[in-house]
This record gives sequence, structure tokens and C-alpha cells, in this order.
Amino acid sequence: MKKIILFLIIVVYALGLQAQSIYNDGARIISQPGTYWVVEGGNFTLTSTNANYPTAIDNLTIGNGATLSTAASTYLNVSGTLLNNGTFTGATSDILTLNGSAFQTIGGSGTFTFGNLTLNNTAGASLSGNIAVNGTLNFLNGILSTGSNIATIGALGSITNANASKYINGKLAYTFNGLATKLFPIGKGGNYRPLTFQYTALTGTSVVTAEQIESGLSGTLPTNTSLLTTNRSWTISQTGGSNLQYFVSLDATDYTPTLPVLMMKQYAGTILSYATTSPNYTNTVALTTLGNYGLGQEICLNPTNGGTIAANQTICSSVTPVQISSSTVASGQIGNLEYKWQSSIINNSSGFSDIANSNSTTYSPGSLTSTTWYKRLAIADCEVNWTAATESNVSKITVNPAPLPVITGSPNNFYDVPKGATYQYSTPANAGDLYSWSAPGLKGYCSANAKNCVFIQFEDPCGSYGQWTINVIETNPSTGCSSIATKLIYITP
Repeated sequence: MKKIILFLIIVVYALGLQAQSIYNDGARIISQPGTYWVVEGGNFTLTSTNANYPTAIDNLTIGNGATLSTAASTYLNVSGTLLNNGTFTGATSDILTLNGSAFQTIGGSGTFTFGNLTLNNTAGASLSGNIAVNGTLNFLNGILSTGSNIATIGALGSITNANASKYINGKLAYTFNGLATKLFPIGKGGNYRPLTFQYTALTGTSVVTAEQIESGLSGTLPTNTSLLTTNRSWTISQTGGSNLQYFVSLDATDYTPTLPVLMMKQYAGTILSYATTSPNYTNTVALTTLGNYGLGQEICLNPTNGGTIAANQTICSSVTPVQISSSTVASGQIGNLEYKWQSSIINNSSGFSDIANSNSTTYSPGSLTSTTWYKRLAIADCEVNWTAATESNVSKITVNPAPLPVITGSPNNFYDVPKGATYQYSTPANAGDLYSWSAPGLKGYCSANAKNCVFIQFEDPCGSYGQWTINVIETNPSTGCSSIATKLIYITP
């Protein structure tokens, strides 16, 4: 291998295009075939400021004790491996692009601190050491796999263009130096499920690290809950900050909740559940400790108490009863309540059938002609049927029959009525019932409470010409039920 050791300024010409320079402080650079750069010892600064003609190399190795920095607005393309056993520090305005066609690796015992890092390799890249990006981590193509290492974004840094085919496969850290919201474009095993982390209270500078895990939380779940993300969880930790309050949003893709979704957080070996918003599944109350996360849901539980409905009623036939009110609602359920009313005309324990469109705590029957029993059923809305519904008490509406008066007797039509004529009308008598007759506007008389008849005397026939109505109201005094019968008569000259 031919080694060329140069001091001070090395000038490299790329195919006759604009010159690019490497400045050093007297240490050495070893140039190998295939533009394999090895930096050994000393401190070097790379300057390559033309974005149209960036410095392009295959591999870069920084030896133990060596330092390579980039000047402002330096453009460097690397198509192979970056190995750093020394120090690499990029300027905040530089851009290092991984643009190989085969899988690339960034590693070494030292830490790469990039100003801006662009991944433009459909084969992707991996880390065998930690990296830091103070500017922008830009995903043009490919997935960056971190393994057990961490990619850390600075407090002023950001990640752009990540999506389901371009993301961090592994551990991603963000630096928070104040209250902020950060999107963590992370995934694992081909499943891109980013999370959002928001600090609403923070003292100091916090470095938050998140990783998606393709296995569910393990441990004892809170009572009446189940795990929704059975094959997925997220690990979130932080260093440096204190007095934390935060919100985190998790992605439930691949899972279809049927019940209210809960955030499950495992901390110090204990799994706790927290209510979430929907559909982004963010904890509704700020959390203060970090741990392992998943999504769960409430177990469907029907009410343990069906509640009570109003007491019995008694009405007359064909009368509409008052609304059956709710004394107490059903309780003890997990999930929202649904109601359904049933009725029976047999007794209080059999013959019940559903009443359509009766999902309410109260029910208003229509007019009734027979005694009817009512009860209210309640279930949690997560139940698929009513077989396990909880029942209220039974409310009985007793329907008493109404009298059925019928007016019979003299004809309906009268012609040339003589003065003083009397005519008899009657209705079938029911023992104990009371009768009240009337003939509004017609001269005559009627005995009070006459059960069998009414006598009408036309004292002035000429003043009685026209159509008249005779009424009788029959009342059962023991039930209070009454009915009216009507008869029309016509008097003509």
C-alpha cells in the first residue's frame, strides 16, 4: 500500500472540477486506493463548501487520538463505512451524506457528532457506536438501524422526511432544553409506529430516549383491563431533567380496540393504566415518571346493579299512564350504559318482550287497555348481546275496565212535537255505577243518577227545533273510571 504523508495543506482535484481542500495542523493523512481516508493523530479540518461538488469518498477512518472537524458549510459524501476511534465534529451548517448503494455502517469507539446528517441509501445504514446530530437528520432513502446504540438529536435539531420506509430502527434520543413537543419517528421489524412526546413541565435539560419493542408488556395488569398491543411496547427514559410532567401519544396501528383505550405504563415493576384521548391515544392527565408503555383497554363489565324504576300505577282503560321514571340508574359497569325496556301482559316474571327504540333511563307507554308489567334492562355498550343484561325492579300498571254506557230508547228524529210530550232514553244498568245525563241547550229535565233512563219534556217545541245531543256519563265509584255515551236527536217542525 502506498502511503503519502503530507503536512499543512492538501489540495485534491476531482476530475478537473472545483478544487477541495483539507487543512491539517501537521499531522498526517494516509490516502489509499478507492479513496479510503485514514486520519491518524493530530487535528484536521475539512473544508469543501461547494454543494454542487461535494467531497466524495468511499470509507473514512479516524484513528485513536485523531480529530477531524468540518468547516462551516462543508459537503461530504460517504458511500462506504465511517469508523471513528477518535473524534469527529461537524459544523452546524455542514452536511454529511451517506449515499452508498450497499448497506453502510457508522461505528468505532468514538462518537460522531454531525452538524447535519443525510441518509440517502435504499439499502440503509447501521450504527455500531453512538452518534449525535445537532442539526437535521434527513431521511431521503433508507432505514437507520441503531442496534444497542443511540442516535441523539440536539436541542435545536430535528428529523425530516421520515415515514414508513425511512425511519430510526432502534433507539432515538431527543434533547429538550425547555418545554417542547417532539416526534420520534421510530419503528422495529418493518413496523413504523412513531410516538410523540411533550413536556409540559421540566427543570433542567432532559435527554429523552425512546425505542419501539416488538413484544408486549409483561406483568400483572390492573384490575378489569386487558392488553391491546399484545406484541408491541415502547420504552422511554430520560436523563438530566427533574420535576417532569409530560404527555405521550402512541400508535395503535395493527390493533383494533373495541373498548375504551388505556395507556399502560410499567414503572418499578408495576403496570398502571391511564385514560387516553381518541384517536391519537394520548394520556389525559400529565405523567411524572417514565418507563415501559403499551396500550390496553377496559374489560367489558356489565352493571352489577340494574337500578330501580318508578312504583306501580293504576289507570283506567284507554288512558295513557304517566312516564315510568328512573329512581336510580344502573351501576357497577365498565363502559357506557345502554338500556332496553321490556313489557308483559301475563305477569311480573314471564311473557316479557322487547320494546323497540327504548334506550333510555325512562319510558313513556302509550294508552293501555290491559294490565301491563314493565322492567328495564341495562348492559355495558361493549357487550355484543343482551343475554347477560342486568334488570331493574318490575313496575306494574294496573288497567281497570271503563264502563260502557249505550243510550237506547225513543227515535232519533221527531216531527211536529206536541207540547208537553215526554220521551224516554236509557242505558244498561251496572250495580253501583253512577250516571249523569245532560242535553245541552235542550229544555227538559232528568232525574239525578238515574241508572236506566232519562225523561225529556219539550215544553216549547218551536224553540227546540234543530239537532241536539243527549249525553250520559257512567262512573264506577270504586275505580274512578268513567265513560260517556252520546246520542243525536233531530227535532223538525
